[in-house]
Amino acid sequence: MINLTEKIKKLKDRGVVMTIQRRAVLECLDDENFHPSAEEIYRHLKGKYPSLSLATVYTNLDALARTGELQKLNLAPGTAHYDPLPTPHFHFYCESCCELSNIEAKRPITPKSEYLGNLVTTVQACFYGTCAKCLKRKEAPPFAEKHYQN
Repeated sequence: MINLTEKIKKLKDRGVVMTIQRRAVLECLDDENFHPSAEEIYRHLKGKYPSLSLATVYTNLDALARTGELQKLNLAPGTAHYDPLPTPHFHFYCESCCELSNIEAKRPITPKSEYLGNLVTTVQACFYGTCAKCLKRKEAPPFAEKHYQN
């Protein structure tokens, strides 16, 4: 993964204005296996940036997604999550602890490939189930409906 300094330079080179808020959002997304929602990023930053609004976080996340520096994931029930790793890869969503993580799997279909006569531009795939940590803690399903609520 590109480090934060390189990512900021790359964005500046492409003409993206690096505001304090945008830099703060990028800093929150510095761990490639962390897939926070906009609300989680907002809660994390609010103490350090009291004038920050949730709308500003969404605006910056959308701008960064448009530049290809992160992925907007609509994989977990109820809310979008943001992935700092922009290259195609798979995810696993634990229905017990609600964690979303990267996993290795073979990709038979990739962006910019043709599938059944269609041009594929984006691939987002997610496996759903119970993660190894929850299985060890014996927190396996039955799945609680509370995970679908925000």
